[in-house]
Amino acid sequence: MIYQIPNATAIDCIIGNRFVYTGDSTIQQSFQVQLYTLNPARDLFEVSQSGSLKGVYKDENLVRVGSQTMIIIDSAFHLPPPPSGPVPPADLLLISHNPYVDPYSLLTRLPTTQVVVDGSNSAKLALEWRSVCREAGIPCHFTAEKGAFVLNAY
Repeated sequence: MIYQIPNATAIDCIIGNRFVYTGDSTIQQSFQVQLYTLNPARDLFEVSQSGSLKGVYKDENLVRVGSQTMIIIDSAFHLPPPPSGPVPPADLLLISHNPYVDPYSLLTRLPTTQVVVDGSNSAKLALEWRSVCREAGIPCHFTAEKGAFVLNAY
């Protein structure tokens, strides 16, 4: 679940009745965000936090839950060199914290079946991504307009 939180990235990876949080560490310390955004969703799904979960793999810009792969494209992300052969598509690209990357180049090098632009991005950047995704025929979800995004990993 990718939450809609202005100026921040927050993701819960849920398996069964447990979840692992990934995202901005400051969000975990924010009483307001906990009270009004994270806790209501976690209560709805009846989940509690875990340090790690079998079936969830997290690395710097990669999150894998079950068979689903999400690549986080943030301000620290560096575009990889062009691939020498076909690259399997990621299930989701999460655009976070106004990355300095050309959407056309990124989608050429990292194919995907879904793009999510979270609330940590400017509206201008979100509009650019929505336009590029529309041209490429890739669904694009902007959390500031559509709310949280839920990807069913199983």
